[in-house]
Amino acid sequence: MTPTVVRDLVTEQTYSIPPVQAVHAVGTLVDYTLNGLAVGRIRKTLRGTVDGDSAIPQGAAVRIPLRSDLRGVYPDNTQVAFSGTIERVSSLDALTWNLGTMARRVDVTDVAGTVPQPPNGLGVSIEQDAQDKSDFPKNQAYYYLKGGTAWTTRVQTCAALAMWSRTARISYLSHADAGTSPVTVSEHVAEYLAQAVKGGADLSVAGELTVVILLAHATLGEDNGSLQVLSLSLNHLPTAQAAIVYRNARCHIIGPRDYVAVQADGPPRVLLLPDVRAGYLLTRYTATPTPALRDLLVQAVPTPAPGTWLVDRNAVFEAAQAAKAQDHETLLPIFARLLGYEDAAEARRKLWSL
Repeated sequence: MTPTVVRDLVTEQTYSIPPVQAVHAVGTLVDYTLNGLAVGRIRKTLRGTVDGDSAIPQGAAVRIPLRSDLRGVYPDNTQVAFSGTIERVSSLDALTWNLGTMARRVDVTDVAGTVPQPPNGLGVSIEQDAQDKSDFPKNQAYYYLKGGTAWTTRVQTCAALAMWSRTARISYLSHADAGTSPVTVSEHVAEYLAQAVKGGADLSVAGELTVVILLAHATLGEDNGSLQVLSLSLNHLPTAQAAIVYRNARCHIIGPRDYVAVQADGPPRVLLLPDVRAGYLLTRYTATPTPALRDLLVQAVPTPAPGTWLVDRNAVFEAAQAAKAQDHETLLPIFARLLGYEDAAEARRKLWSL
């Protein structure tokens, strides 16, 4: 109401804002918590849902109209964080609150191979964007929008965005952290989508555009993080492009040592280092002990297994019980090498007798 007073949209009560918290313009929609009868914390975002051309705050009976170019991007009942004034929502954040749902999860791990060493064969190295590019190294980029191949790794508190057009046969790859500009991301995404259309892609066709956001599990739902940067970048895209990206966006939970690779001939994929791949296959095999996964495990563990491998011993024991039930004896030498046993006979005695 004034620089030092907040009015609650649900209860109509008013509360005083301490001078240190009075940093938002009059009329700004805020989320707050109380400290006694005064505002203790204040933040310039609300949670709510999309309903037609409006956003509805949680618990409130008011409808706040969306900025005109934000209308039609998100389906009704999409959960969002939003900011603006009572007259207009100026910014929406939907990916942060919807990307982690199981309907949005995918696993794009390439189980057929591992990361080549050195990884130069995967193409152009993509690093985190930065304002200062004075040390831009040769054969490295911050955004990749073309055919051919590119890769990135060390996705920890940051997030990678990868796309592929089936018809245009071009890919996109970028690597953002919490400090990356959403406007910069949107400019490159818009350019990539325009190139795809120019290459013959009809982005409204199901399966034409693959969009994968790769991030660590701890990053899901995190305010002011790298995922939010990607989500807020949609606010700066034309309505049709933003809707296409949101509709196709899926989430892959990635490890810090995994590699994201894009190519012209297929959708984005994640490649694993040899020991990570062995651990991944053990987990997959335990859940679904198929002959195909059995054979991949046999190929994945060399003779002898490197002593520096950090494979979870419990995962080996669990996989052994699955192998026993399936009578997959060809895995006994694999378990022996991973656990440091002398041979398959010892593995049988110690594992299949459990």
